[in-house]
Amino acid sequence: MSKISLVLVGDLHFSDKPMVSRIDNYEDTIFNKFSQIRDIAIKSKASAIVTTGDVFHVPYAYKVPHKLVSRMVRTFLDLGCDFCGVAGNHDMVYGRVETLEHQPLAVLIESGAFKRVDIDPVLYKSGDLCVKVSGISYGMGILDLEDRKKEKNVDFMVSVIHDFCNPEGGNFFGSNVWSYKELAETDADYFLIGHDHSVKPDYKVVNCSGIEKMFSQPGSLTRGSLTEDVAEREVFVDLLEIEKVKGKISYKTTRKKLNIEPAERVFNIEKYDLAKKNESDFREFCDRLSNDSISFSNAAGVVKHTLGSMSISGEVRERSLHYLLNRGL
Repeated sequence: MSKISLVLVGDLHFSDKPMVSRIDNYEDTIFNKFSQIRDIAIKSKASAIVTTGDVFHVPYAYKVPHKLVSRMVRTFLDLGCDFCGVAGNHDMVYGRVETLEHQPLAVLIESGAFKRVDIDPVLYKSGDLCVKVSGISYGMGILDLEDRKKEKNVDFMVSVIHDFCNPEGGNFFGSNVWSYKELAETDADYFLIGHDHSVKPDYKVVNCSGIEKMFSQPGSLTRGSLTEDVAEREVFVDLLEIEKVKGKISYKTTRKKLNIEPAERVFNIEKYDLAKKNESDFREFCDRLSNDSISFSNAAGVVKHTLGSMSISGEVRERSLHYLLNRGL
């Protein structure tokens, strides 16, 4: 029997500063979680820890201190296994993948502390078993994923994706949402999904060739890095174990819960509630704007009318305009 284990981790969001509503030492909290992940990897003899991206929380290099990057490099080089994955929108400026070479994530890659599998897929071998890990960073397309082929010597392929994905697909305010059905037609056997911070149960899809594909979404490693996160939720990683016995491949996923502090010791609950209210206002604004059938020709007028008809805070108003600016409106 040949066996390979991988520890699958959602979005990370390393930062030296606490996020909105947090009252803990956020930097120490996130490193503590990663220490627990390292222990899981060691115990399971994992070949790699694989992340869905958003390794950093702040997408601007000048706001990420060298001290934090140095601590991350030391931590990742001391894991006893590979640390790999893709880049998220928080790892690049304005969600543009071409800016990555100027970002802190590039330092991790150059140091050997992080392997970016969308550019250089990695192979892990044990006996006659070969597992490939590849993926798609934020801002890349499904055609890029279709280029990630499973070679003849590869028994099992994991694709890591940082983008909008769900079983049905669709559209999120102008952004394409990949459906599990269309992803299942590519070469990968197992999909690790990021970007969405929520925890989802494993989801199976049978493609047109009758081959079963699995989708895993363990959720973000951090609570409260974005206002839509649920402060009370538990934090998990997934242990994926792939085996080959007499030429037959099998695998199983085990969800591993991390030890975290109770919400009241991590968050300013009153401020957290206000942040959730602002997020609700923002979503209402986006929904109403979408219903107004916004176009480039009448964008300014529609935005002015929609904002003027709503009772929302200055913070929400500023965020809404910033969002629209980045959408090119």
